[in-house]
Amino acid sequence: MRKTTTALFACAMLALSLPQARAITLQQLLVPGTEVTVGCIKFSNFRNFSVLSFGSALISSGFASDGSDLNLVFTEPSPGYIEVIFSPFDITMLGTGIVQRTVMFEFDAQAIMGAEIFAVDASGIFGATVAPNTANPPTNVANALFVNTYIPNAGIGPVNLALAGTKDNVPPFGNFISMTDVIAPIGPAGFVSVQAFYDLNLIINDGFASSLYNAHVSAYKQSWHYTPEPGALALLGAFGAVTGLALLRRRRA
Repeated sequence: MRKTTTALFACAMLALSLPQARAITLQQLLVPGTEVTVGCIKFSNFRNFSVLSFGSALISSGFASDGSDLNLVFTEPSPGYIEVIFSPFDITMLGTGIVQRTVMFEFDAQAIMGAEIFAVDASGIFGATVAPNTANPPTNVANALFVNTYIPNAGIGPVNLALAGTKDNVPPFGNFISMTDVIAPIGPAGFVSVQAFYDLNLIINDGFASSLYNAHVSAYKQSWHYTPEPGALALLGAFGAVTGLALLRRRRA
């Protein structure tokens, strides 16, 4: 019991400290044995990575065949709230045609030090260049689709979180759109297996041979919410109170 309480207290102190972001590429994460621990969640066992392509895309960032240009930043901006932020990625095409590029991979998230994962959420910002912008019905379209399937060892599941963004050449215009934030309860769970699917595509039927058309994700964020299990949380509170009294007595002495 003392070990569990001490571990929880250490985890809480870690969460309360200033957040330190840790960036690592998907290629590095795919190396067997690589793991990243943030707060009370350990991310590991990145596997089954694949990139599928259709059409001739001019790739400027993201979705490389080895995962080297897909950067993930792990941070805990507040206690019990972990963010995994993906670097921008896009596909670009010259002239007319159809381009689709899809990346898939899997990984595991494990709660440690008596914590439990109880919810996940996702958000993103998507933009595109699909001019000419006067056609109605639309002749040029760019799409983004992100689907994460969470399979917890307890609680609710499996759970699918899906984000979708679409840009076409029909007014009103705008460069970027926010994909509606999605949040879902999945726990309480001590272990979650995740299947990730990200897809970008361009359909340019009415274009110029010398023009570049682009589908761009400027931000994609996956967030995790965890808490110590109720019994352990009570122990943590008691441990904190006892520690506070001990420090107060020592100061008075």
